Amino acid sequence: MVPPIPRTPTDTEEQRRALSHSNRRVLAERQSWPDGVLEACERIEDAYPDWSVGWLGENPGPPAFARPSTFRAQPRPDRRHHSHTDLRATTADELEALLAACEDRVTVSRPYRAHPSRNVW
Repeated sequence: MVPPIPRTPTDTEEQRRALSHSNRRVLAERQSWPDGVLEACERIEDAYPDWSVGWLGENPGPPAFARPSTFRAQPRPDRRHHSHTDLRATTADELEALLAACEDRVTVSRPYRAHPSRNVW
């Protein structure tokens, strides 16, 4: 097993949350999220800090890739979920209900590695 990359002493949960909110605001602006969606995502993520919450706009593309607008939650990279890796719901309230039902199944995993080591032969 490859040892995890250590976090820096300045990498606190509060800083990570602030960066997540900042990045989400940029996405919301660039993707023209509807009013209230950004605030709902931030509220949900503050209530469930082990999850990264966002919004996916409608994709009217080919039938194989078409999807309605949905809220989406994924476990953070340093967390592991035993049964779900991606939760989606059409409303913020539905997503919160899904997260509440799954919250006890999230456990701490090994720290996230952006680039796992490769074997060199």
